[in-house]
Amino acid sequence: MFVTTNAAAAGAGKTATFSDITLNINPNNYPISSIAIDTSDASGQTAYVTIMGFGTPHVWQTTNAGASWADFSGTGTGALPDAPANSVLVDSANGTIFVGTDVGVFSSSTASPNWSEVGPSSGASGFLPNVPVTALRLFNSGGSKRLRASTYGRGIWENALVLGPDYQITVNDSPLILFPGQTRDFNGFVTPLNVYSSTVDMTL
Repeated sequence: MFVTTNAAAAGAGKTATFSDITLNINPNNYPISSIAIDTSDASGQTAYVTIMGFGTPHVWQTTNAGASWADFSGTGTGALPDAPANSVLVDSANGTIFVGTDVGVFSSSTASPNWSEVGPSSGASGFLPNVPVTALRLFNSGGSKRLRASTYGRGIWENALVLGPDYQITVNDSPLILFPGQTRDFNGFVTPLNVYSSTVDMTL
């Protein structure tokens, strides 16, 4: 990878100067598939790159225009799967990074890597098919923010994004039939979204 810091001054007989900033982030020489700049950094020096292949960190972060890099692939249960990463997108307004891989789309806070698959609660239908995601884009549609993903062989998919801290309620045994004088219990889960941490009061 190469970067220039004087492109704006190029012209009128001057040329931009590029420097190799690959360093040691890609020793296996896999394709570098995508680069995204985090525009919340006014200096323009924070960026992410994704790398294809297996057995290698798939996302790297720089905060100094490539002078150094940090592995942003995560660890343990919060790690990205070991699959080629094909596309990266930063939602700077919400501090979220999205990565399209060969096995779906994953998101994390830009504050620290902790990846989860983009879609409904685990076990529910609605996740992307298990095919390579080739590109990601954000769109505003009807007042809501939507993430769209193009896939290899399965068309384009869309997911409405949560714009702020919120929660999702999932009830596993609905509907229930009750007769007068009877009581029944609903079994469900309240799942925090986008770092929601407040209490939730529910009444019938």
